[in-house]
Amino acid sequence: MKVSKKIMIFISIATAILLSACGGKPNEKIHKNLEKSVEIESKAGETQSSIIKLEKQEKEIYDKLIALGEKDMKKIKKLSDDATTNIDNRKDLIAEEKKSMEESKKNFEEIKDQIDKLETDKEKSSAKKMYKTMENRFNLYENLNKTYTKSLAEEKKMYKMLAKKDATHEQVSSQIKAVNTSYEKLIETNKTFNKKTKEYNEQKKAFYKATDLDVSYKKQKEK
Repeated sequence: MKVSKKIMIFISIATAILLSACGGKPNEKIHKNLEKSVEIESKAGETQSSIIKLEKQEKEIYDKLIALGEKDMKKIKKLSDDATTNIDNRKDLIAEEKKSMEESKKNFEEIKDQIDKLETDKEKSSAKKMYKTMENRFNLYENLNKTYTKSLAEEKKMYKMLAKKDATHEQVSSQIKAVNTSYEKLIETNKTFNKKTKEYNEQKKAFYKATDLDVSYKKQKEK
């Protein structure tokens, strides 16, 4: 009986550095907000590193627990408790990550008033396209966060069941299936989120080009 999962909530918005002098033009104000969102979401990226570390630890706990079978219920109970603590810690971290994303969203939405002040239709069209993509991305993150929270709840049920001596094979198998199904949905949602992030980054670069902003980009390492 194995819980198959691979979670990599990849939040990576390309960082742009404005080389031209910063003034009070709409395109420059938009640039400032966009890059502030990058800075805010870097906090979420740091939180992800902690989540991934905990996921690896939980996988080790699970493997040890399954290897025991029903030989030592005392050890199984201890491992199940450790896994439950791990899950609670991850739940706290994704709540922290969500706060960073909500802060990023609030900051990003401030550009809306500046879009109609842009000089040309080309600039406005590019900005609106970028804005819509980012809105979709934030909505996807909400779904991603909710799905992960649900997955953790299903996982906790599984560990409690594994610690019960009277739990039947059918009950355990059914709960493991529920965990796997939840994580499969999470993986698919995560793929869509990552795709939307990439799309946004490309559109942001197109917007900077359309508004003749002189920017360069920091190379970021993928997680």
